[in-house]
Amino acid sequence: MLVVALLLSLRGILLYLDKLNSAATSAPRLVGKILDDPLCSPAKISVIIPAYNEADNIAACIMAVLESSSGSAVRGVGRG
Repeated sequence: MLVVALLLSLRGILLYLDKLNSAATSAPRLVGKILDDPLCSPAKISVIIPAYNEADNIAACIMAVLESSSGSAVRGVGRG
């Protein structure tokens, strides 16, 4: 009885993996489309730095964030 249950479970897993593979191969590829879209390229990120009573450390923190990017960065500091 246990062998039958294991074989049925294995068959179910194989069917699931086959459907998952079919879905993955038929999914649209977005890499080329994103790179060609002027609204999506180059990628931009926002960095939020929570700081309270950090006047001594905030300048070094902001400089570290700005230096970690490898492209042009929009540099702005706001008070929230």
